[in-house]
Amino acid sequence: MTSVPTLEAAAFAAWPSERTLDLRGWHLRLDRGHTKRANSANATAHALPLRETDVDAIEDHFRRRGLTPVFRLPAGPPTPEQARDDDDQLVGLFDIATHPDHLRRGEARRLYRALMAWGGRRGADTAFLQVLATNRPVIDLYERLGFRIAYAYHYRVPAS
Repeated sequence: MTSVPTLEAAAFAAWPSERTLDLRGWHLRLDRGHTKRANSANATAHALPLRETDVDAIEDHFRRRGLTPVFRLPAGPPTPEQARDDDDQLVGLFDIATHPDHLRRGEARRLYRALMAWGGRRGADTAFLQVLATNRPVIDLYERLGFRIAYAYHYRVPAS
């Protein structure tokens, strides 16, 4: 199994931010885009508990750039498998959607297979993706295709 730190690094590299910095083991990703993936403070495996002054400093980094502060937090402690090192070659699948008029026709399955073949030709032996936990039909499809949940996270947005 590919480790969570490896998956996180690959996801960050695939969806880069204009600016990044680290504070007490929290990886801040700051960008002008709309996605939380590229605009959030992310707890890393080395994240220290945040003091109130740390939270204020992180929020200030976002607000100075006209961004809403967003904290991305892991859901539960890492398991030993999530913490191990590995040498997997990865292909990431992001923002894949099927038009409502084309659902349940096997098109997502064909697209997945084509993307996996493309990644394999480039040396990838493992694929990863990030899916909203509320998107049960897509999770079911990916589970049928052999994916399994490696870890979960959620976003917290401080009150204005």
